[in-house]
Amino acid sequence: CLMSKIDISEMGCGLTGDPQGVSIQIGEIAVVRSESEASWKLGVIRWVMLNGNGQNINCGLEFLTDDAQAVEVRPVIGSGNAYFTPALQLPANPKQGKGSVLVLTGRVFSRLREFIVRYQDGTERAVRLSRLSSQTSFYQFAEFLDSEDL
Repeated sequence: CLMSKIDISEMGCGLTGDPQGVSIQIGEIAVVRSESEASWKLGVIRWVMLNGNGQNINCGLEFLTDDAQAVEVRPVIGSGNAYFTPALQLPANPKQGKGSVLVLTGRVFSRLREFIVRYQDGTERAVRLSRLSSQTSFYQFAEFLDSEDL
């Protein structure tokens, strides 16, 4: 939906506008860009406020990255190991002390759970979740390391 930025900082932005039937909920992932920007920024909706009859909303978006990569993941063991599911891979942020992150949907996965990550070029790599960095009702953000490094 088209919305206007009402405030912006390095960490995020405030948005306002008519959601045009799109459901915007706290904890959802959103991508934004202004008309003058070429790249999209990935973020998480942190708060939502309805104005009047719900035709106009304000919301706060915390920026995560402008360098997310679409991947597919498959658990190595367990009942879900027969197929790949969509996920996002976010780059490491050493300045904040964070490693590379997988954004996973579905149930919460435990630390050291092993996955095969398949990239768009078809290459695959085995990784293990090392730390839950954050979680919403929709997604789990888990740092990971190559399985060989653990």
